[in-house]
Amino acid sequence: MENIRADGRGDRGGRPQGISFREITEAIGRGLNLPVVSIPSTQADAHFGFLSAHAQADNPSSSTLTQDLLGWKTVQPGLIDDLGQGHYFDVPVTITS
Repeated sequence: MENIRADGRGDRGGRPQGISFREITEAIGRGLNLPVVSIPSTQADAHFGFLSAHAQADNPSSSTLTQDLLGWKTVQPGLIDDLGQGHYFDVPVTITS
């Protein structure tokens, strides 16, 4: 990306502001017809391994900077609505023995 902020960092589009990791996880769980459960933070390292810090991070981001820098505006469905359409989960599963 050509646009660099004044502080030298490039902009990252990020997920829409206000959508929690849990909401994203629940949408994926619905799409895959799998339960989504909370686990205590004390069990996160054992469950998520090296991804634990990412799963626990409160790292909201917004596409506002990208939109302002590039003159870009969202026209597609939001993330949760897009996941709810099911097209990410339409891959047939083949079980071989």
